[in-house]
Amino acid sequence: MDIGSGMGFIAVCLAHLAKTVIGLEHVKGLVTRATEVVNSHYGNLAQQGRHHNVVFFPEDGRYGLDRLGPYDLILVEPMVRQHVPDVILRQLKPGGCVVAVVKTDARLAMFRITVNRQKQTVYQTLIDDGAYLAAQHKDYLCDIRQQEMPFLNKFKSLQL
Repeated sequence: MDIGSGMGFIAVCLAHLAKTVIGLEHVKGLVTRATEVVNSHYGNLAQQGRHHNVVFFPEDGRYGLDRLGPYDLILVEPMVRQHVPDVILRQLKPGGCVVAVVKTDARLAMFRITVNRQKQTVYQTLIDDGAYLAAQHKDYLCDIRQQEMPFLNKFKSLQL
C-alpha cells in the first residue's frame, strides 16, 4: 500500500515488484489524474497483466485501507510526526514492514518499521540525514518552525 500516492509514480514503480499495489490519496483530483496517467501511459504493462494491479482510492491515508489488507509493505510518503499509528501497523502481514519518514522532537529520519512476534514495534534507521530528508519533504515542513529542527540552519536553500 502506498499512502499519499499523489500522481502514482511510486505506485507504478512498485507494480513492477508486487502483485498488487493500492494507492491512497486524499485529494480526489490526484486519484483521478493518477488513474488516467496510469491507464494512458502504461498500457504496455496492462497487456502483460501487471498494470491492472495498480488501484488508487480517494481515502484518508492516516487510517490505511484495512478492508484490502493485510499488506507486505506499507510505504508512507507524507512525513509522520512522532510515530506510525497503530492502525497502520495492524494492517501489516506477519513479516511485513512500513517505510516512513518520522519527525520526532529530536530528529528526522527514515525508518523501516516491523512488528515482532512479541508484538513490539521495531524501528530500524534507513536514513538519518535530517537535512536531506527535510529537503525531500519540505512541503510537509511548511508549518514547522526552523528552531524546532536546528540542523536545518545549515541547509540555507530550504524555504520553510
